[in-house]
Amino acid sequence: MKDWFMVGYRTIVMLGFLCLAEGAFAAMGLAAAEIISVERGTVQVRRRGASDYEAGGVGTRLHAGDAVLPSRRARVEVACPNGSRQPVTAGRLSGMRVICPDLERSTDGKNPEDLLQLLAGEFPYGPRALTATPPAFDWPTALDANVYQVAVVQLQFVQPESRDPFTVAPPELVETVIWEATAMDTRILYGGPALIPDERYQLRVMTEAGLHYTVPFQGVSLSDSEALALATAALNSQELPWGDQALALAYLQFEKALFWEVIEGLRPLMAASGATAAEHRLLAASYLQTGRYGLAETHYAAAVTLAEEAEDLRTHAESWVGLAKVAAALQDNDLVAQRLVIAQALYGELEVDEGWLVTIETWLGRL
Repeated sequence: MKDWFMVGYRTIVMLGFLCLAEGAFAAMGLAAAEIISVERGTVQVRRRGASDYEAGGVGTRLHAGDAVLPSRRARVEVACPNGSRQPVTAGRLSGMRVICPDLERSTDGKNPEDLLQLLAGEFPYGPRALTATPPAFDWPTALDANVYQVAVVQLQFVQPESRDPFTVAPPELVETVIWEATAMDTRILYGGPALIPDERYQLRVMTEAGLHYTVPFQGVSLSDSEALALATAALNSQELPWGDQALALAYLQFEKALFWEVIEGLRPLMAASGATAAEHRLLAASYLQTGRYGLAETHYAAAVTLAEEAEDLRTHAESWVGLAKVAAALQDNDLVAQRLVIAQALYGELEVDEGWLVTIETWLGRL
């Protein structure tokens, strides 16, 4: 799948990144929170991916994915990266995504095969859509096209009937168009029947010249939809600035592969104020994983520039990995290698690279 709307590659000079100050970054990411007060009780911390708890106290560093559990009468306060001081509810397990929504989070699922699949001309990602409130779809601009024919196709594998009980025919893929519309712009709000949880679909956009854009997607599962609703309700109960709340919601949606919702939600945030490197990176990753390679390139490049200015080493490194994936999607092996080498050097400066150095070395060896 190709994105016909490509921006020219930007040459970004890499000078001076090796002299970033040591110790400026937390072990599990750039932005970390910290417990600054514990009164009238104790506090336990559950680290990301762990099932057990560890004792926490004043000075304990907290990262995205961690959770905090104060005892029933404890008063615990956490300092967030944005400088705010947030109380933690006693007797309740609270995730750091709710306590400090500005915490740095990765936008890469650490899929070591996706870059290689992009190089092979495959599309390795799985965008999803809410079933109750489907998204606004968008697609790249087509040259000399003023009208787009949009269709959502349901994909189902059906077992064909057989008169021979000893013969089992392989399932057949049945494509059913469930919604069609005409658009004068490169964006349209879905107006078809309710999408089915876990069901597979495909978005197709046609012009007079033929098929212009296509991407597979899936209806979000009921369990993930319920989990997102609970997390969103918890987020809305916090008294957060509008920008922090919008970004936190975008992270929640991204983690559920709701990339169109992320794009839609970040647009007003980008327009309202100067976007940060993390916001550009989140938007870029969403465009990448919906096959919008031109816009992914643009926002990853912006994230690189802003992250370098802010000495945000982890976002800087991850954005270069994103740019390498865009180059892979566009089948430019030389550019992939150039960008991976830069990312490799940046990850080498981090205290903890979370396996990226090995992954990048593997990718470079396959080019």
